[in-house]
Amino acid sequence: MRRGFLITVAVIVVVAAVVFMWWLPAYRDSELQKQVAAIETMEDLTARKEAALIFLVNNQMADRELLLRALDAAAYEFRGTDDTESVIELYEALYTKDLTAWLRYRIIARLDRALIETEDPEHAERAEDLARAMVEVNDAPMEPYHWIVYFHRRSDHTNPELTLQVALAAERATDRDEYGTWGSMLDMAYSKLLTFVVEEQGLTAALSRAELLAGETELPMAIAALNAAVYDIASSEDEGRAVEAAMAMAELDGLTDSDPMNRIAYDMAERGLAPDVAVALSKKALELASSRYDSTMVLNTVGWAHYAAGDYSEAAGYLRTAVELMDETLTSDNETVQHLLTAYDSAGMTDEAINLLAMVAARSVDADDPARRNLAELLVQRDGDTAAMEELVLALRYEGVEVAPAFRLRSTDGEIVSLDSFRGDILVLNFWSYG
Repeated sequence: MRRGFLITVAVIVVVAAVVFMWWLPAYRDSELQKQVAAIETMEDLTARKEAALIFLVNNQMADRELLLRALDAAAYEFRGTDDTESVIELYEALYTKDLTAWLRYRIIARLDRALIETEDPEHAERAEDLARAMVEVNDAPMEPYHWIVYFHRRSDHTNPELTLQVALAAERATDRDEYGTWGSMLDMAYSKLLTFVVEEQGLTAALSRAELLAGETELPMAIAALNAAVYDIASSEDEGRAVEAAMAMAELDGLTDSDPMNRIAYDMAERGLAPDVAVALSKKALELASSRYDSTMVLNTVGWAHYAAGDYSEAAGYLRTAVELMDETLTSDNETVQHLLTAYDSAGMTDEAINLLAMVAARSVDADDPARRNLAELLVQRDGDTAAMEELVLALRYEGVEVAPAFRLRSTDGEIVSLDSFRGDILVLNFWSYG
């Protein structure tokens, strides 16, 4: 009997401990949420700043989103003002405190931005010191590197060599899932440096500098970004060297980012520059597209590169796939739609062009949509008249559209309104909430 009682007590204690261990973090997070919310509603801006600073120092292990909200609350009183010196003083004061690495690096990024945006050479020197410090660390996330590179490459008072060092150092970032950002950082840094050399010493010197930079890294992403920068500076004056850079990108292995290749392949297609290389580069980019949106963008480039190469039917196939992947409503001024219509026209695919224009016209609310005029012209060209136009448009208007489920709601004047009562009318639903 006694043994059974002790076992029951032990089970109750264990269960209570588990429940407490689960409840305590949730309660603590709830209380911290309340504290930050209270700080954000303070009308006395000085008091708000001081309370936010105290919160940051005392709750460094809080949820990171809360810490960023507190950081924003601390800087609130300076928003919309020209008091940049006070913003800098605020972040400098935080920088000197004993903070966790994660919070310190984000303060560095904000301080660096505030310094750069003053366009003051002395402040730029302080920002350069912060950038040098970031080059040496090994436990920083990608975001601070990204913002330092982004703002330094826009400034006339920063050293482009140091900006590149920061971008290369970001290879050691702790959050590897943000590597797509790293590619754009490298692109910005190499472009800033080579453009600077072009402006100071000319294209020949910049191309020589690029050759030296190529020997300083074996990182595929860095090599790709360097070649992208070479293409940018050479495409207007030395097309041969620009094509070489594009070919080098197309032959690279180990890449994870499609953006630089897609951008350059599209530019080549627009210029009509080495279309075969543009096709190869765009297909390489397509292999690396990491989302539906990226795939749509790159398929447009692949199709347009094929068009530049004179492969009109092949171009139409890629562009049609891009249009099918698009989430937004098709419009006459959409670039991919325009490209597809151009490919259809050059390939003699009149029926396909008519169907596409009918789809655009069917989904448009503009009675004078250019798609209708173009559709009418093609119908006259094919049939001799426009008799089939309205039937075509009407047949496609609701294609793929599902009937909304029936529902009833109480209106602001207390009446019950049902969806069925609006059948046949155009109805706009606006979903919103307090939260």
